[in-house]
Amino acid sequence: MAAEAAEYEAQLAAVDAALASDPGNDEWKKLRTDLLEVIALKQQLSAVRNAQTEGADNERAAARCASEREQIFPSAPPALRWRERSSC
Repeated sequence: MAAEAAEYEAQLAAVDAALASDPGNDEWKKLRTDLLEVIALKQQLSAVRNAQTEGADNERAAARCASEREQIFPSAPPALRWRERSSC
């Protein structure tokens, strides 16, 4: 996805150069607007995917901790299944 973002940024730079030489060109202006929108959407999508990944990682860590507490104190009530200095 980083390569794709770099490609859009390069395209935007090329459009900006074209606009510098022909500032009245409506097609270049529209293309620039469209590229900026695509770049913003890609960034938003990346942020959402990162948040989803972090959430899934947190869920896996919580499940691992619950399993670890269960193995350490299998007969203790759930509220007491912890150990000192546990990473969970």
